[in-house]
Amino acid sequence: MNEITIDARGLSCPEPVLKTREQILNQEVSEFKILVDSEVARDNICNQAELESFSFSIENQGEDYLITLKRRKKNG
Repeated sequence: MNEITIDARGLSCPEPVLKTREQILNQEVSEFKILVDSEVARDNICNQAELESFSFSIENQGEDYLITLKRRKKNG
């Protein structure tokens, strides 16, 4: 699978979350990254990831944030 990175810098809420949710709903995607430039977008994406059973990590890149989301494996 190719690495997916979404550049959502400069987008106003709720656009970064909507772009994130698009990938979350794609059952073929187990991991992807999204680049944002605001704390609000970062926090909203992380909250959405938690709701959708994705784990996440955040990497600061200057004034931007690179969020890596990974689908959690289902137990059973």
